Amino acid sequence: MIQQALTQERVTALVYDAAAAPSMHNAQPWRFVYSQGSHTFQVRADFDRVMPHADSDTRALHIGCGAALLNLRVAVIHAGWYPATRLLPEPTDPALLATVQLTGLGSGESDLATLYPAIHQRHISRFPFEETDIPEAVQTALRDAADLQGASLSFPPHGICRRCWSRPRRPRHAI
Repeated sequence: MIQQALTQERVTALVYDAAAAPSMHNAQPWRFVYSQGSHTFQVRADFDRVMPHADSDTRALHIGCGAALLNLRVAVIHAGWYPATRLLPEPTDPALLATVQLTGLGSGESDLATLYPAIHQRHISRFPFEETDIPEAVQTALRDAADLQGASLSFPPHGICRRCWSRPRRPRHAI
């Protein structure tokens, strides 16, 4: 357990790093609550920032909050602490998506610390995706990385539209 309280500046810096995560239309649908006594961050969904027409099932909200959670964990590890993370810790509180308790110095997840420089380098590109096949070795490495985080990653099969994961549609009207 951390012996001394984190400064307001350090807590603010960790949240700043976490909030650099991407989200649909940059809605930033998350809130962070920090408890000084337990050294615990709550990652909460901000349902007031959901986009009812574009994200009616809140899938994009949860993906964005997951990205913010990963950024928080990376920032905590980079700062030298261990982030004990619990997903969906309160079934009766659907806005509480995760807690991250700083449990001490050091980490068994030092590989995540290498991601820290990328947090503030992200950018948005509105260009169309290239229809380039991802090499099998890269797919395997990405799947393994997702597995280490307790997630699964799948890729659309060849011949499937990568933007919508469905078979390309025929045009309604011939030109």
